[in-house]
Amino acid sequence: MPAAENPPSTGFEGPEKKLEIDLCGVHDLGLREVNHEDWQGCLNFARCTIIGKKTNEFFDAYLLSESSLFVYAHKVILKTCGTTMLLKTIPKVLEFGSRIGASVEFVRFSRSNFNFPEE
Repeated sequence: MPAAENPPSTGFEGPEKKLEIDLCGVHDLGLREVNHEDWQGCLNFARCTIIGKKTNEFFDAYLLSESSLFVYAHKVILKTCGTTMLLKTIPKVLEFGSRIGASVEFVRFSRSNFNFPEE
């Protein structure tokens, strides 16, 4: 195929990854009681940084250098891309759950395919 018909790939190659951890036995604010510094310590294992935070009555949303973290009383959803290492955050999230007297109910990890696998 001539170069004019096959433009060079553009964009960032970093498949999205998603980690969801649900807890049971949660009371009050649950995981929302975990402070900013502790969440950042957890995210250091994934190699991303908290840039901002928005809160409402249902959850806390963190804008990350590599995507987003959503913290509910009973659930954490961490979505990232690039070279992040989400699975390395699991021990810290489980520690946070233990701290609030909760136990694991459900864990799911997913990763999409590469957009440009030939590169």
